[in-house]
Amino acid sequence: MLFLTVFQQLVSLMLIAAAGIALTKLKIIDGALATGMSGVMTKACLPCVLISGMQLEYDIGALGDMGTTAGGFVLVMALSAALVLPLILVRKSDLKEAGILIICASFPNVVYIGRPLLEAMYGEMANLPVTVVTLVFSSTVFSIGVLLATMGGKTEFGGVKGILRRSFINPAVVSGVTGILLFLFSVKIPSPVLAPMRMMAGMTTPLAMLIIGYSLTQTKLRELFNDARVWAITFARLILAPIAVFFTLSLFIKHPVILGTLTVGASLPVGANAGVIARLYDNNPVFAAKCIFLSSVLAVFTAPVMITLLLGGAA
Repeated sequence: MLFLTVFQQLVSLMLIAAAGIALTKLKIIDGALATGMSGVMTKACLPCVLISGMQLEYDIGALGDMGTTAGGFVLVMALSAALVLPLILVRKSDLKEAGILIICASFPNVVYIGRPLLEAMYGEMANLPVTVVTLVFSSTVFSIGVLLATMGGKTEFGGVKGILRRSFINPAVVSGVTGILLFLFSVKIPSPVLAPMRMMAGMTTPLAMLIIGYSLTQTKLRELFNDARVWAITFARLILAPIAVFFTLSLFIKHPVILGTLTVGASLPVGANAGVIARLYDNNPVFAAKCIFLSSVLAVFTAPVMITLLLGGAA
């Protein structure tokens, strides 16, 4: 049952991505439209996800769960980064290459693929941990991720302090903090406002998958087989990471939904934001696109297997 739930959800998501590929081939989606959809998704739909997702009844016990989830997801990213260090050492990578390798290994697609998958698995119980994971991901990908992308190169953002300042003043982080404050102070958004916010939130995943479909058309299939780094990142991201995360976190996290959320997150393909950061900071964007493509396709088969093997006993 768990296998089928995960498999069906991933197939549904990849079919939307396939629609994005078809619309691109038909010249309905082009670069300008994809950029516009990205802006709508990150600056309007994602904030609605973060705020509406925290419209829950206040529970003092939830504070501990939020802290456990946040700390656990930081560990997910750290363990994933550690898995790619042998590749960096073997290749004797310079700082620029090391940065993009760590980005692709560390940041799974928890926001656009993980969220609908976890909602299908856990229903409303997924709201709190998924929203916390989304906030932690958004904060780190636009701070640590940007720092990694700019290693060995020049930045126009005033160095580390400038990057960190910008990373915490963006719609995702501001709306995530707003959602948490509304939750902590039991402030309820009126239904006439909350209803359209949830409609906007529902647009996030379809838009994201259409954009991923567009991005996949920018990579030539034959080029995937010529780069051993892509296969190494994909193997670390889809196989090694979920195993390392589950057996490490299960030692001290007993809450099944939190452990499940973090394990599922570790089983997901390279996040679309890896490609965004790589392109913005001119750090191997083609390589990032290859990693996103190959890991996204293979995750349809690997994620159901890994999630079922690791979580099936608790499902």
